[in-house]
Amino acid sequence: RYICKDGHMIWSNLSVVIIRNNLKKPLYFISIIQDISQIKMLTLELESKKNELENVIHFAPNPIILFSEDGTILMMNNAWKDTTGYSLKEIPNIQIWKTKACKVHSSFEQINIEKLFLENIPLNMGEVKILTKDEKELTWIFSISPLENSYNGKRVIIASAMDVTQMHRNEELMLLQSRQAAMGDMIGMIAHQWRQPLSVIGMVANNLKAALALKKEISIEDIQKLTTILDEQTHYLSHTIDDFRTFFKPEKAKEKISLCKIFEKLKSMLLKTLENNNIILEFTHSCGIEIETYPNELVQVLLNLINNAKDAIKERQIHNGKIIIDTQSDAENISILVKDNAGGIDKSVIANLGEPYVTTKSKNGTGLGIYMSLMILGKHFHGNLTWKNCEDGSCFTIILPLQITQDGEIQ
Repeated sequence: RYICKDGHMIWSNLSVVIIRNNLKKPLYFISIIQDISQIKMLTLELESKKNELENVIHFAPNPIILFSEDGTILMMNNAWKDTTGYSLKEIPNIQIWKTKACKVHSSFEQINIEKLFLENIPLNMGEVKILTKDEKELTWIFSISPLENSYNGKRVIIASAMDVTQMHRNEELMLLQSRQAAMGDMIGMIAHQWRQPLSVIGMVANNLKAALALKKEISIEDIQKLTTILDEQTHYLSHTIDDFRTFFKPEKAKEKISLCKIFEKLKSMLLKTLENNNIILEFTHSCGIEIETYPNELVQVLLNLINNAKDAIKERQIHNGKIIIDTQSDAENISILVKDNAGGIDKSVIANLGEPYVTTKSKNGTGLGIYMSLMILGKHFHGNLTWKNCEDGSCFTIILPLQITQDGEIQ
């Protein structure tokens, strides 16, 4: 570096040549100075950017690695090391990483390097189960992207991960809370369903007691009539318990079922509760459409929407409460509309409805019902749930995709 007469500094490339006489004795030096300030400043800037990029990668909150197309890991950031417990020396290449840390078949094996660089767009590799050095299981979502840089003639790929382990635990916790709330509703429904048959059984028992106390003669016909009544009521109680027991039974396979059967199941579970609150449940349009689905999970979503409508009608003391379930379908989707006459959703809540712990209820609301309904419809049905205020109440629409067979039948 040289300081010029005006004080500014320049970078130079200095070459020195010695000049000798015939006797090979040095006479003088020739110094050649080439101003390389611009090149040097660009080099320093590039070095600075490189260091800056490395720092960004090293201190990024998400785990990140750089690896070449032959699988050699070139860089591993702090988040990756801290989360997994492995260092770059222990995991020098992707193959060792798969052997040590990937619990199941790794999607890294499916990377098409040529296609990745040809398309030159990030690739989402989905969820992967990871085992840390101390054998803790984590769930990561991976994405990879090609870089234009090369290392020893090999193309470079950046892989970043998002740790969603805690998110999954939170979802499981919210699902548990939602199920506990649903079980509370179920117990209330069972109580309503059982109240009348138990009253009938009690009345029959009291009539028998009174007849025995008064030493009245009981004919065979009377005994047969009373036992028939008892048999009908106990059968009804048993049927009710079966409905609620199967509701909480986990479903591992889809079942082809008509909406009519799903609506009948809803009636058997809800009718007494709604009657006791003077609420009419009405089904409109055809429900004969068959869909391949998880019936209990669809019933759970519908139960949640109907219970929300029932609670809103009760809380606002609406006379002649009504809940209408309407079905419509087209070539692509089936829509199940649940609407009520409870006055609609509060404007201060409607925009945030569907987020965890956001509720329309003034008390006893967990704020998980709509959130869990969205999760169930999204994960198990690839469907959606929308809502708005309409007429004198709220309208919730379940949208489920349909498949059309070659003979034109809806599935």
